[in-house]
Amino acid sequence: MGNNLKKHRTIAGFSTVEFMIVVGVGFALVAGGGYAWRHQQAHKVQAAPSQVALDSMHDDGFMHLKEWHIKAPYTGLLHFSYAISGNTAAFSSRELTALDKACAGKGGQIVRFAPNDDITPTGSDGVLASSLSQLPRNVNSFALAAVDGKFVAVPGDGSRTFKEIGGYYYVFMHEQSACGSELDVDQTAAMQQQTNDEVKALVPTLRTQ
Repeated sequence: MGNNLKKHRTIAGFSTVEFMIVVGVGFALVAGGGYAWRHQQAHKVQAAPSQVALDSMHDDGFMHLKEWHIKAPYTGLLHFSYAISGNTAAFSSRELTALDKACAGKGGQIVRFAPNDDITPTGSDGVLASSLSQLPRNVNSFALAAVDGKFVAVPGDGSRTFKEIGGYYYVFMHEQSACGSELDVDQTAAMQQQTNDEVKALVPTLRTQ
């Protein structure tokens, strides 16, 4: 066997068996390196949105919802972040999640409705977003009232703000549940309310980017 291997030396001085081993090891290293690079890039892609939301979302005096191409002036002290799912942007603030990470997304919502979307909580009570345009021009909040057995939009008390931009209706929805564990819910309640209130105040001032 030894003599046969010697007879099959390649020009570079390797036997056929040795050459195949080297090629196999090299391929494994390349494949492993490629997997590691893709894995690293995947983590970079996932991390980027949070970093942008926290550090660059309103460093020019505006809160930006870049996916929807809108913004609102903001010079407050909170550092907002948000996550969009469907037509809903769920907000957090760095100050809120610093108290409890379970509060992520519990700082109120801005919901984007098309004109023919139903804006009632059930989504089936027949109040279309376009009906908000029938409210007095200086009204920027609404409530739902039952009139003759049907729900209608009427001027509100400021708890549910809205703004029409480019054919869409942007509506603030207050978070309905307290966040944080039973041990720290009292500590997070005030900051959760502040985050909701400041997001609510943003909506009437929204504009295109």
